[in-house]
Amino acid sequence: MLSKRDPHSAERPGPQIQNALLRHIATLPEGACIPPETQLCGHFNVSRMTVNKAIKQLVVRGFLRRVQGKGTFVNRRPAAYRAVKVLLPGPNSFDNEEREGLKRTFDSFCQECHKLSLRVEAIITTPDHQLSSLNPEMFYQFSENDMVFVPAPWWVPIFEALSKSGAKVVFCDSQLYKQGTKDFIKHWHVLEVDNKGAAKEAMAILARAGKKRITGMRSKSIYEMGEPMDIGFLEGLAEHGLQCEADHLLEYDWHDEARPLHKIEDELKSRIIANYRKKPFDGVATYENFIPIFVAVINEMGLRIPDDVALISYGDSKSCRASIPPISAFTNLNEELGREAARAFSQLDFAPGVTLFTRKFIDRGSV
Repeated sequence: MLSKRDPHSAERPGPQIQNALLRHIATLPEGACIPPETQLCGHFNVSRMTVNKAIKQLVVRGFLRRVQGKGTFVNRRPAAYRAVKVLLPGPNSFDNEEREGLKRTFDSFCQECHKLSLRVEAIITTPDHQLSSLNPEMFYQFSENDMVFVPAPWWVPIFEALSKSGAKVVFCDSQLYKQGTKDFIKHWHVLEVDNKGAAKEAMAILARAGKKRITGMRSKSIYEMGEPMDIGFLEGLAEHGLQCEADHLLEYDWHDEARPLHKIEDELKSRIIANYRKKPFDGVATYENFIPIFVAVINEMGLRIPDDVALISYGDSKSCRASIPPISAFTNLNEELGREAARAFSQLDFAPGVTLFTRKFIDRGSV
């Protein structure tokens, strides 16, 4: 089935039509006739000149051939349309609430691949979701004929092996790459989320609201650069003259599977209350996973949001929307990243480079 053109896409009509035709002829036998130009004009809602140019490009590339007086025929089917390998951390990768974002990225990627006639092959990379279980040899076996989607920076330890394989890689990056990793990803298509910028913007919003003393959570990172949001948090504090007690920034290890968040909630609540009594804070910027904990503490101490304590979440979630009052947050981009990754694999020529995605702020009145 020949897909339609997206009139709202930033991509020009010509390349969109070429890709749609490529996906269509991938389903046809060699020698099959494609629809006439007049029919394609109506289907794509473009001029005949635009359709003609798109077909000419596919003729030049050898995918189509024209026979005067008879029509345009499939010359050879594109070899690029095969399975896209998607890395997953382990079996049952989506049964943990802290991997909700990964699930949203994966689901949107699969849905978009289906629209683009791309097959998806899930690759389970460890038996236990532990980084120590990653085996680089597994990734050396990929080749330049493979297309691989890396949906998160979790797989940094095997980047060298994956880079040397020559595979065509799309990587969803949160600005977490280690020093030296840039050499491995320079030939990949990188979808970069500006997490550092979101954290700095959170500090600017709190400053404009008249808040002076800020707290939050700091992530214990396996990456040499540290978490971008933590870096943005500290830079934003300095830029806007805000204060933050060093011991107020509680640290949480996202990779400690033995101590998931729900097991240490009481401990975190006690520490937050102790910090507030020692030196009160009037602003909080934190990861979405910690929003319920901070809301519970604020309510337990009889404080009001945002009058006594303003609250901003780095990511949007059900808990942010269901909270009373609802919590202002920066948008999650998981669905957008999944769709964009699929589109990158569907292009005529795989194009390395970096696309920057900016989180938008949703003001729900908690600041």
